[in-house]
Amino acid sequence: MSRLFTINPTDATGHSAEIFRALKQTAGMIPNCYLTIGTHSPNGLAAALNLDEVVECSTLTKSEIQAVRLVVSTNSGCNYGITAHAFLAKFSGLSTSAVKAIKAEHETGIPKLDALLTFVRHLVSSKGLVKADILDAALQAGYSEQNIIEVMLAIASTTFIDLVNRVNDTKLDYPQTD
Repeated sequence: MSRLFTINPTDATGHSAEIFRALKQTAGMIPNCYLTIGTHSPNGLAAALNLDEVVECSTLTKSEIQAVRLVVSTNSGCNYGITAHAFLAKFSGLSTSAVKAIKAEHETGIPKLDALLTFVRHLVSSKGLVKADILDAALQAGYSEQNIIEVMLAIASTTFIDLVNRVNDTKLDYPQTD
């Protein structure tokens, strides 16, 4: 059960109601994590959605974005994020075996993606300066410096949502995958 109060979207007013309506219209649902954020900070939800839009319009593929998000959620131990991003990763084109490998912190067998995910794992699990060889491996695998910046935007976005879910113990509204 969620720890923070979450408004019923039909009872929302003002900016929250506008955002909830737009989400329902475009996504067909309002994820529970967005309901919680919008209940308490409509501007925070708008900012998070705007950042997600920047990430979705980036030069990264949908499967790369979901793989990055899944690594971040796995690293943070966010069950909601792991469930959501594993589900979305499959729709983005990643195989079931690749999703399982990412969740288990193993290589996917996709060399370019594995170089990127090694970079992401290092970035989210270490302190201080990122090792040059880790960054170089992602660049040598074919990622550009623009891609690296966009990956960090995806990490920032996912980290915020994961933090909310970890504090709230947000009720799952995505189907669990293998």
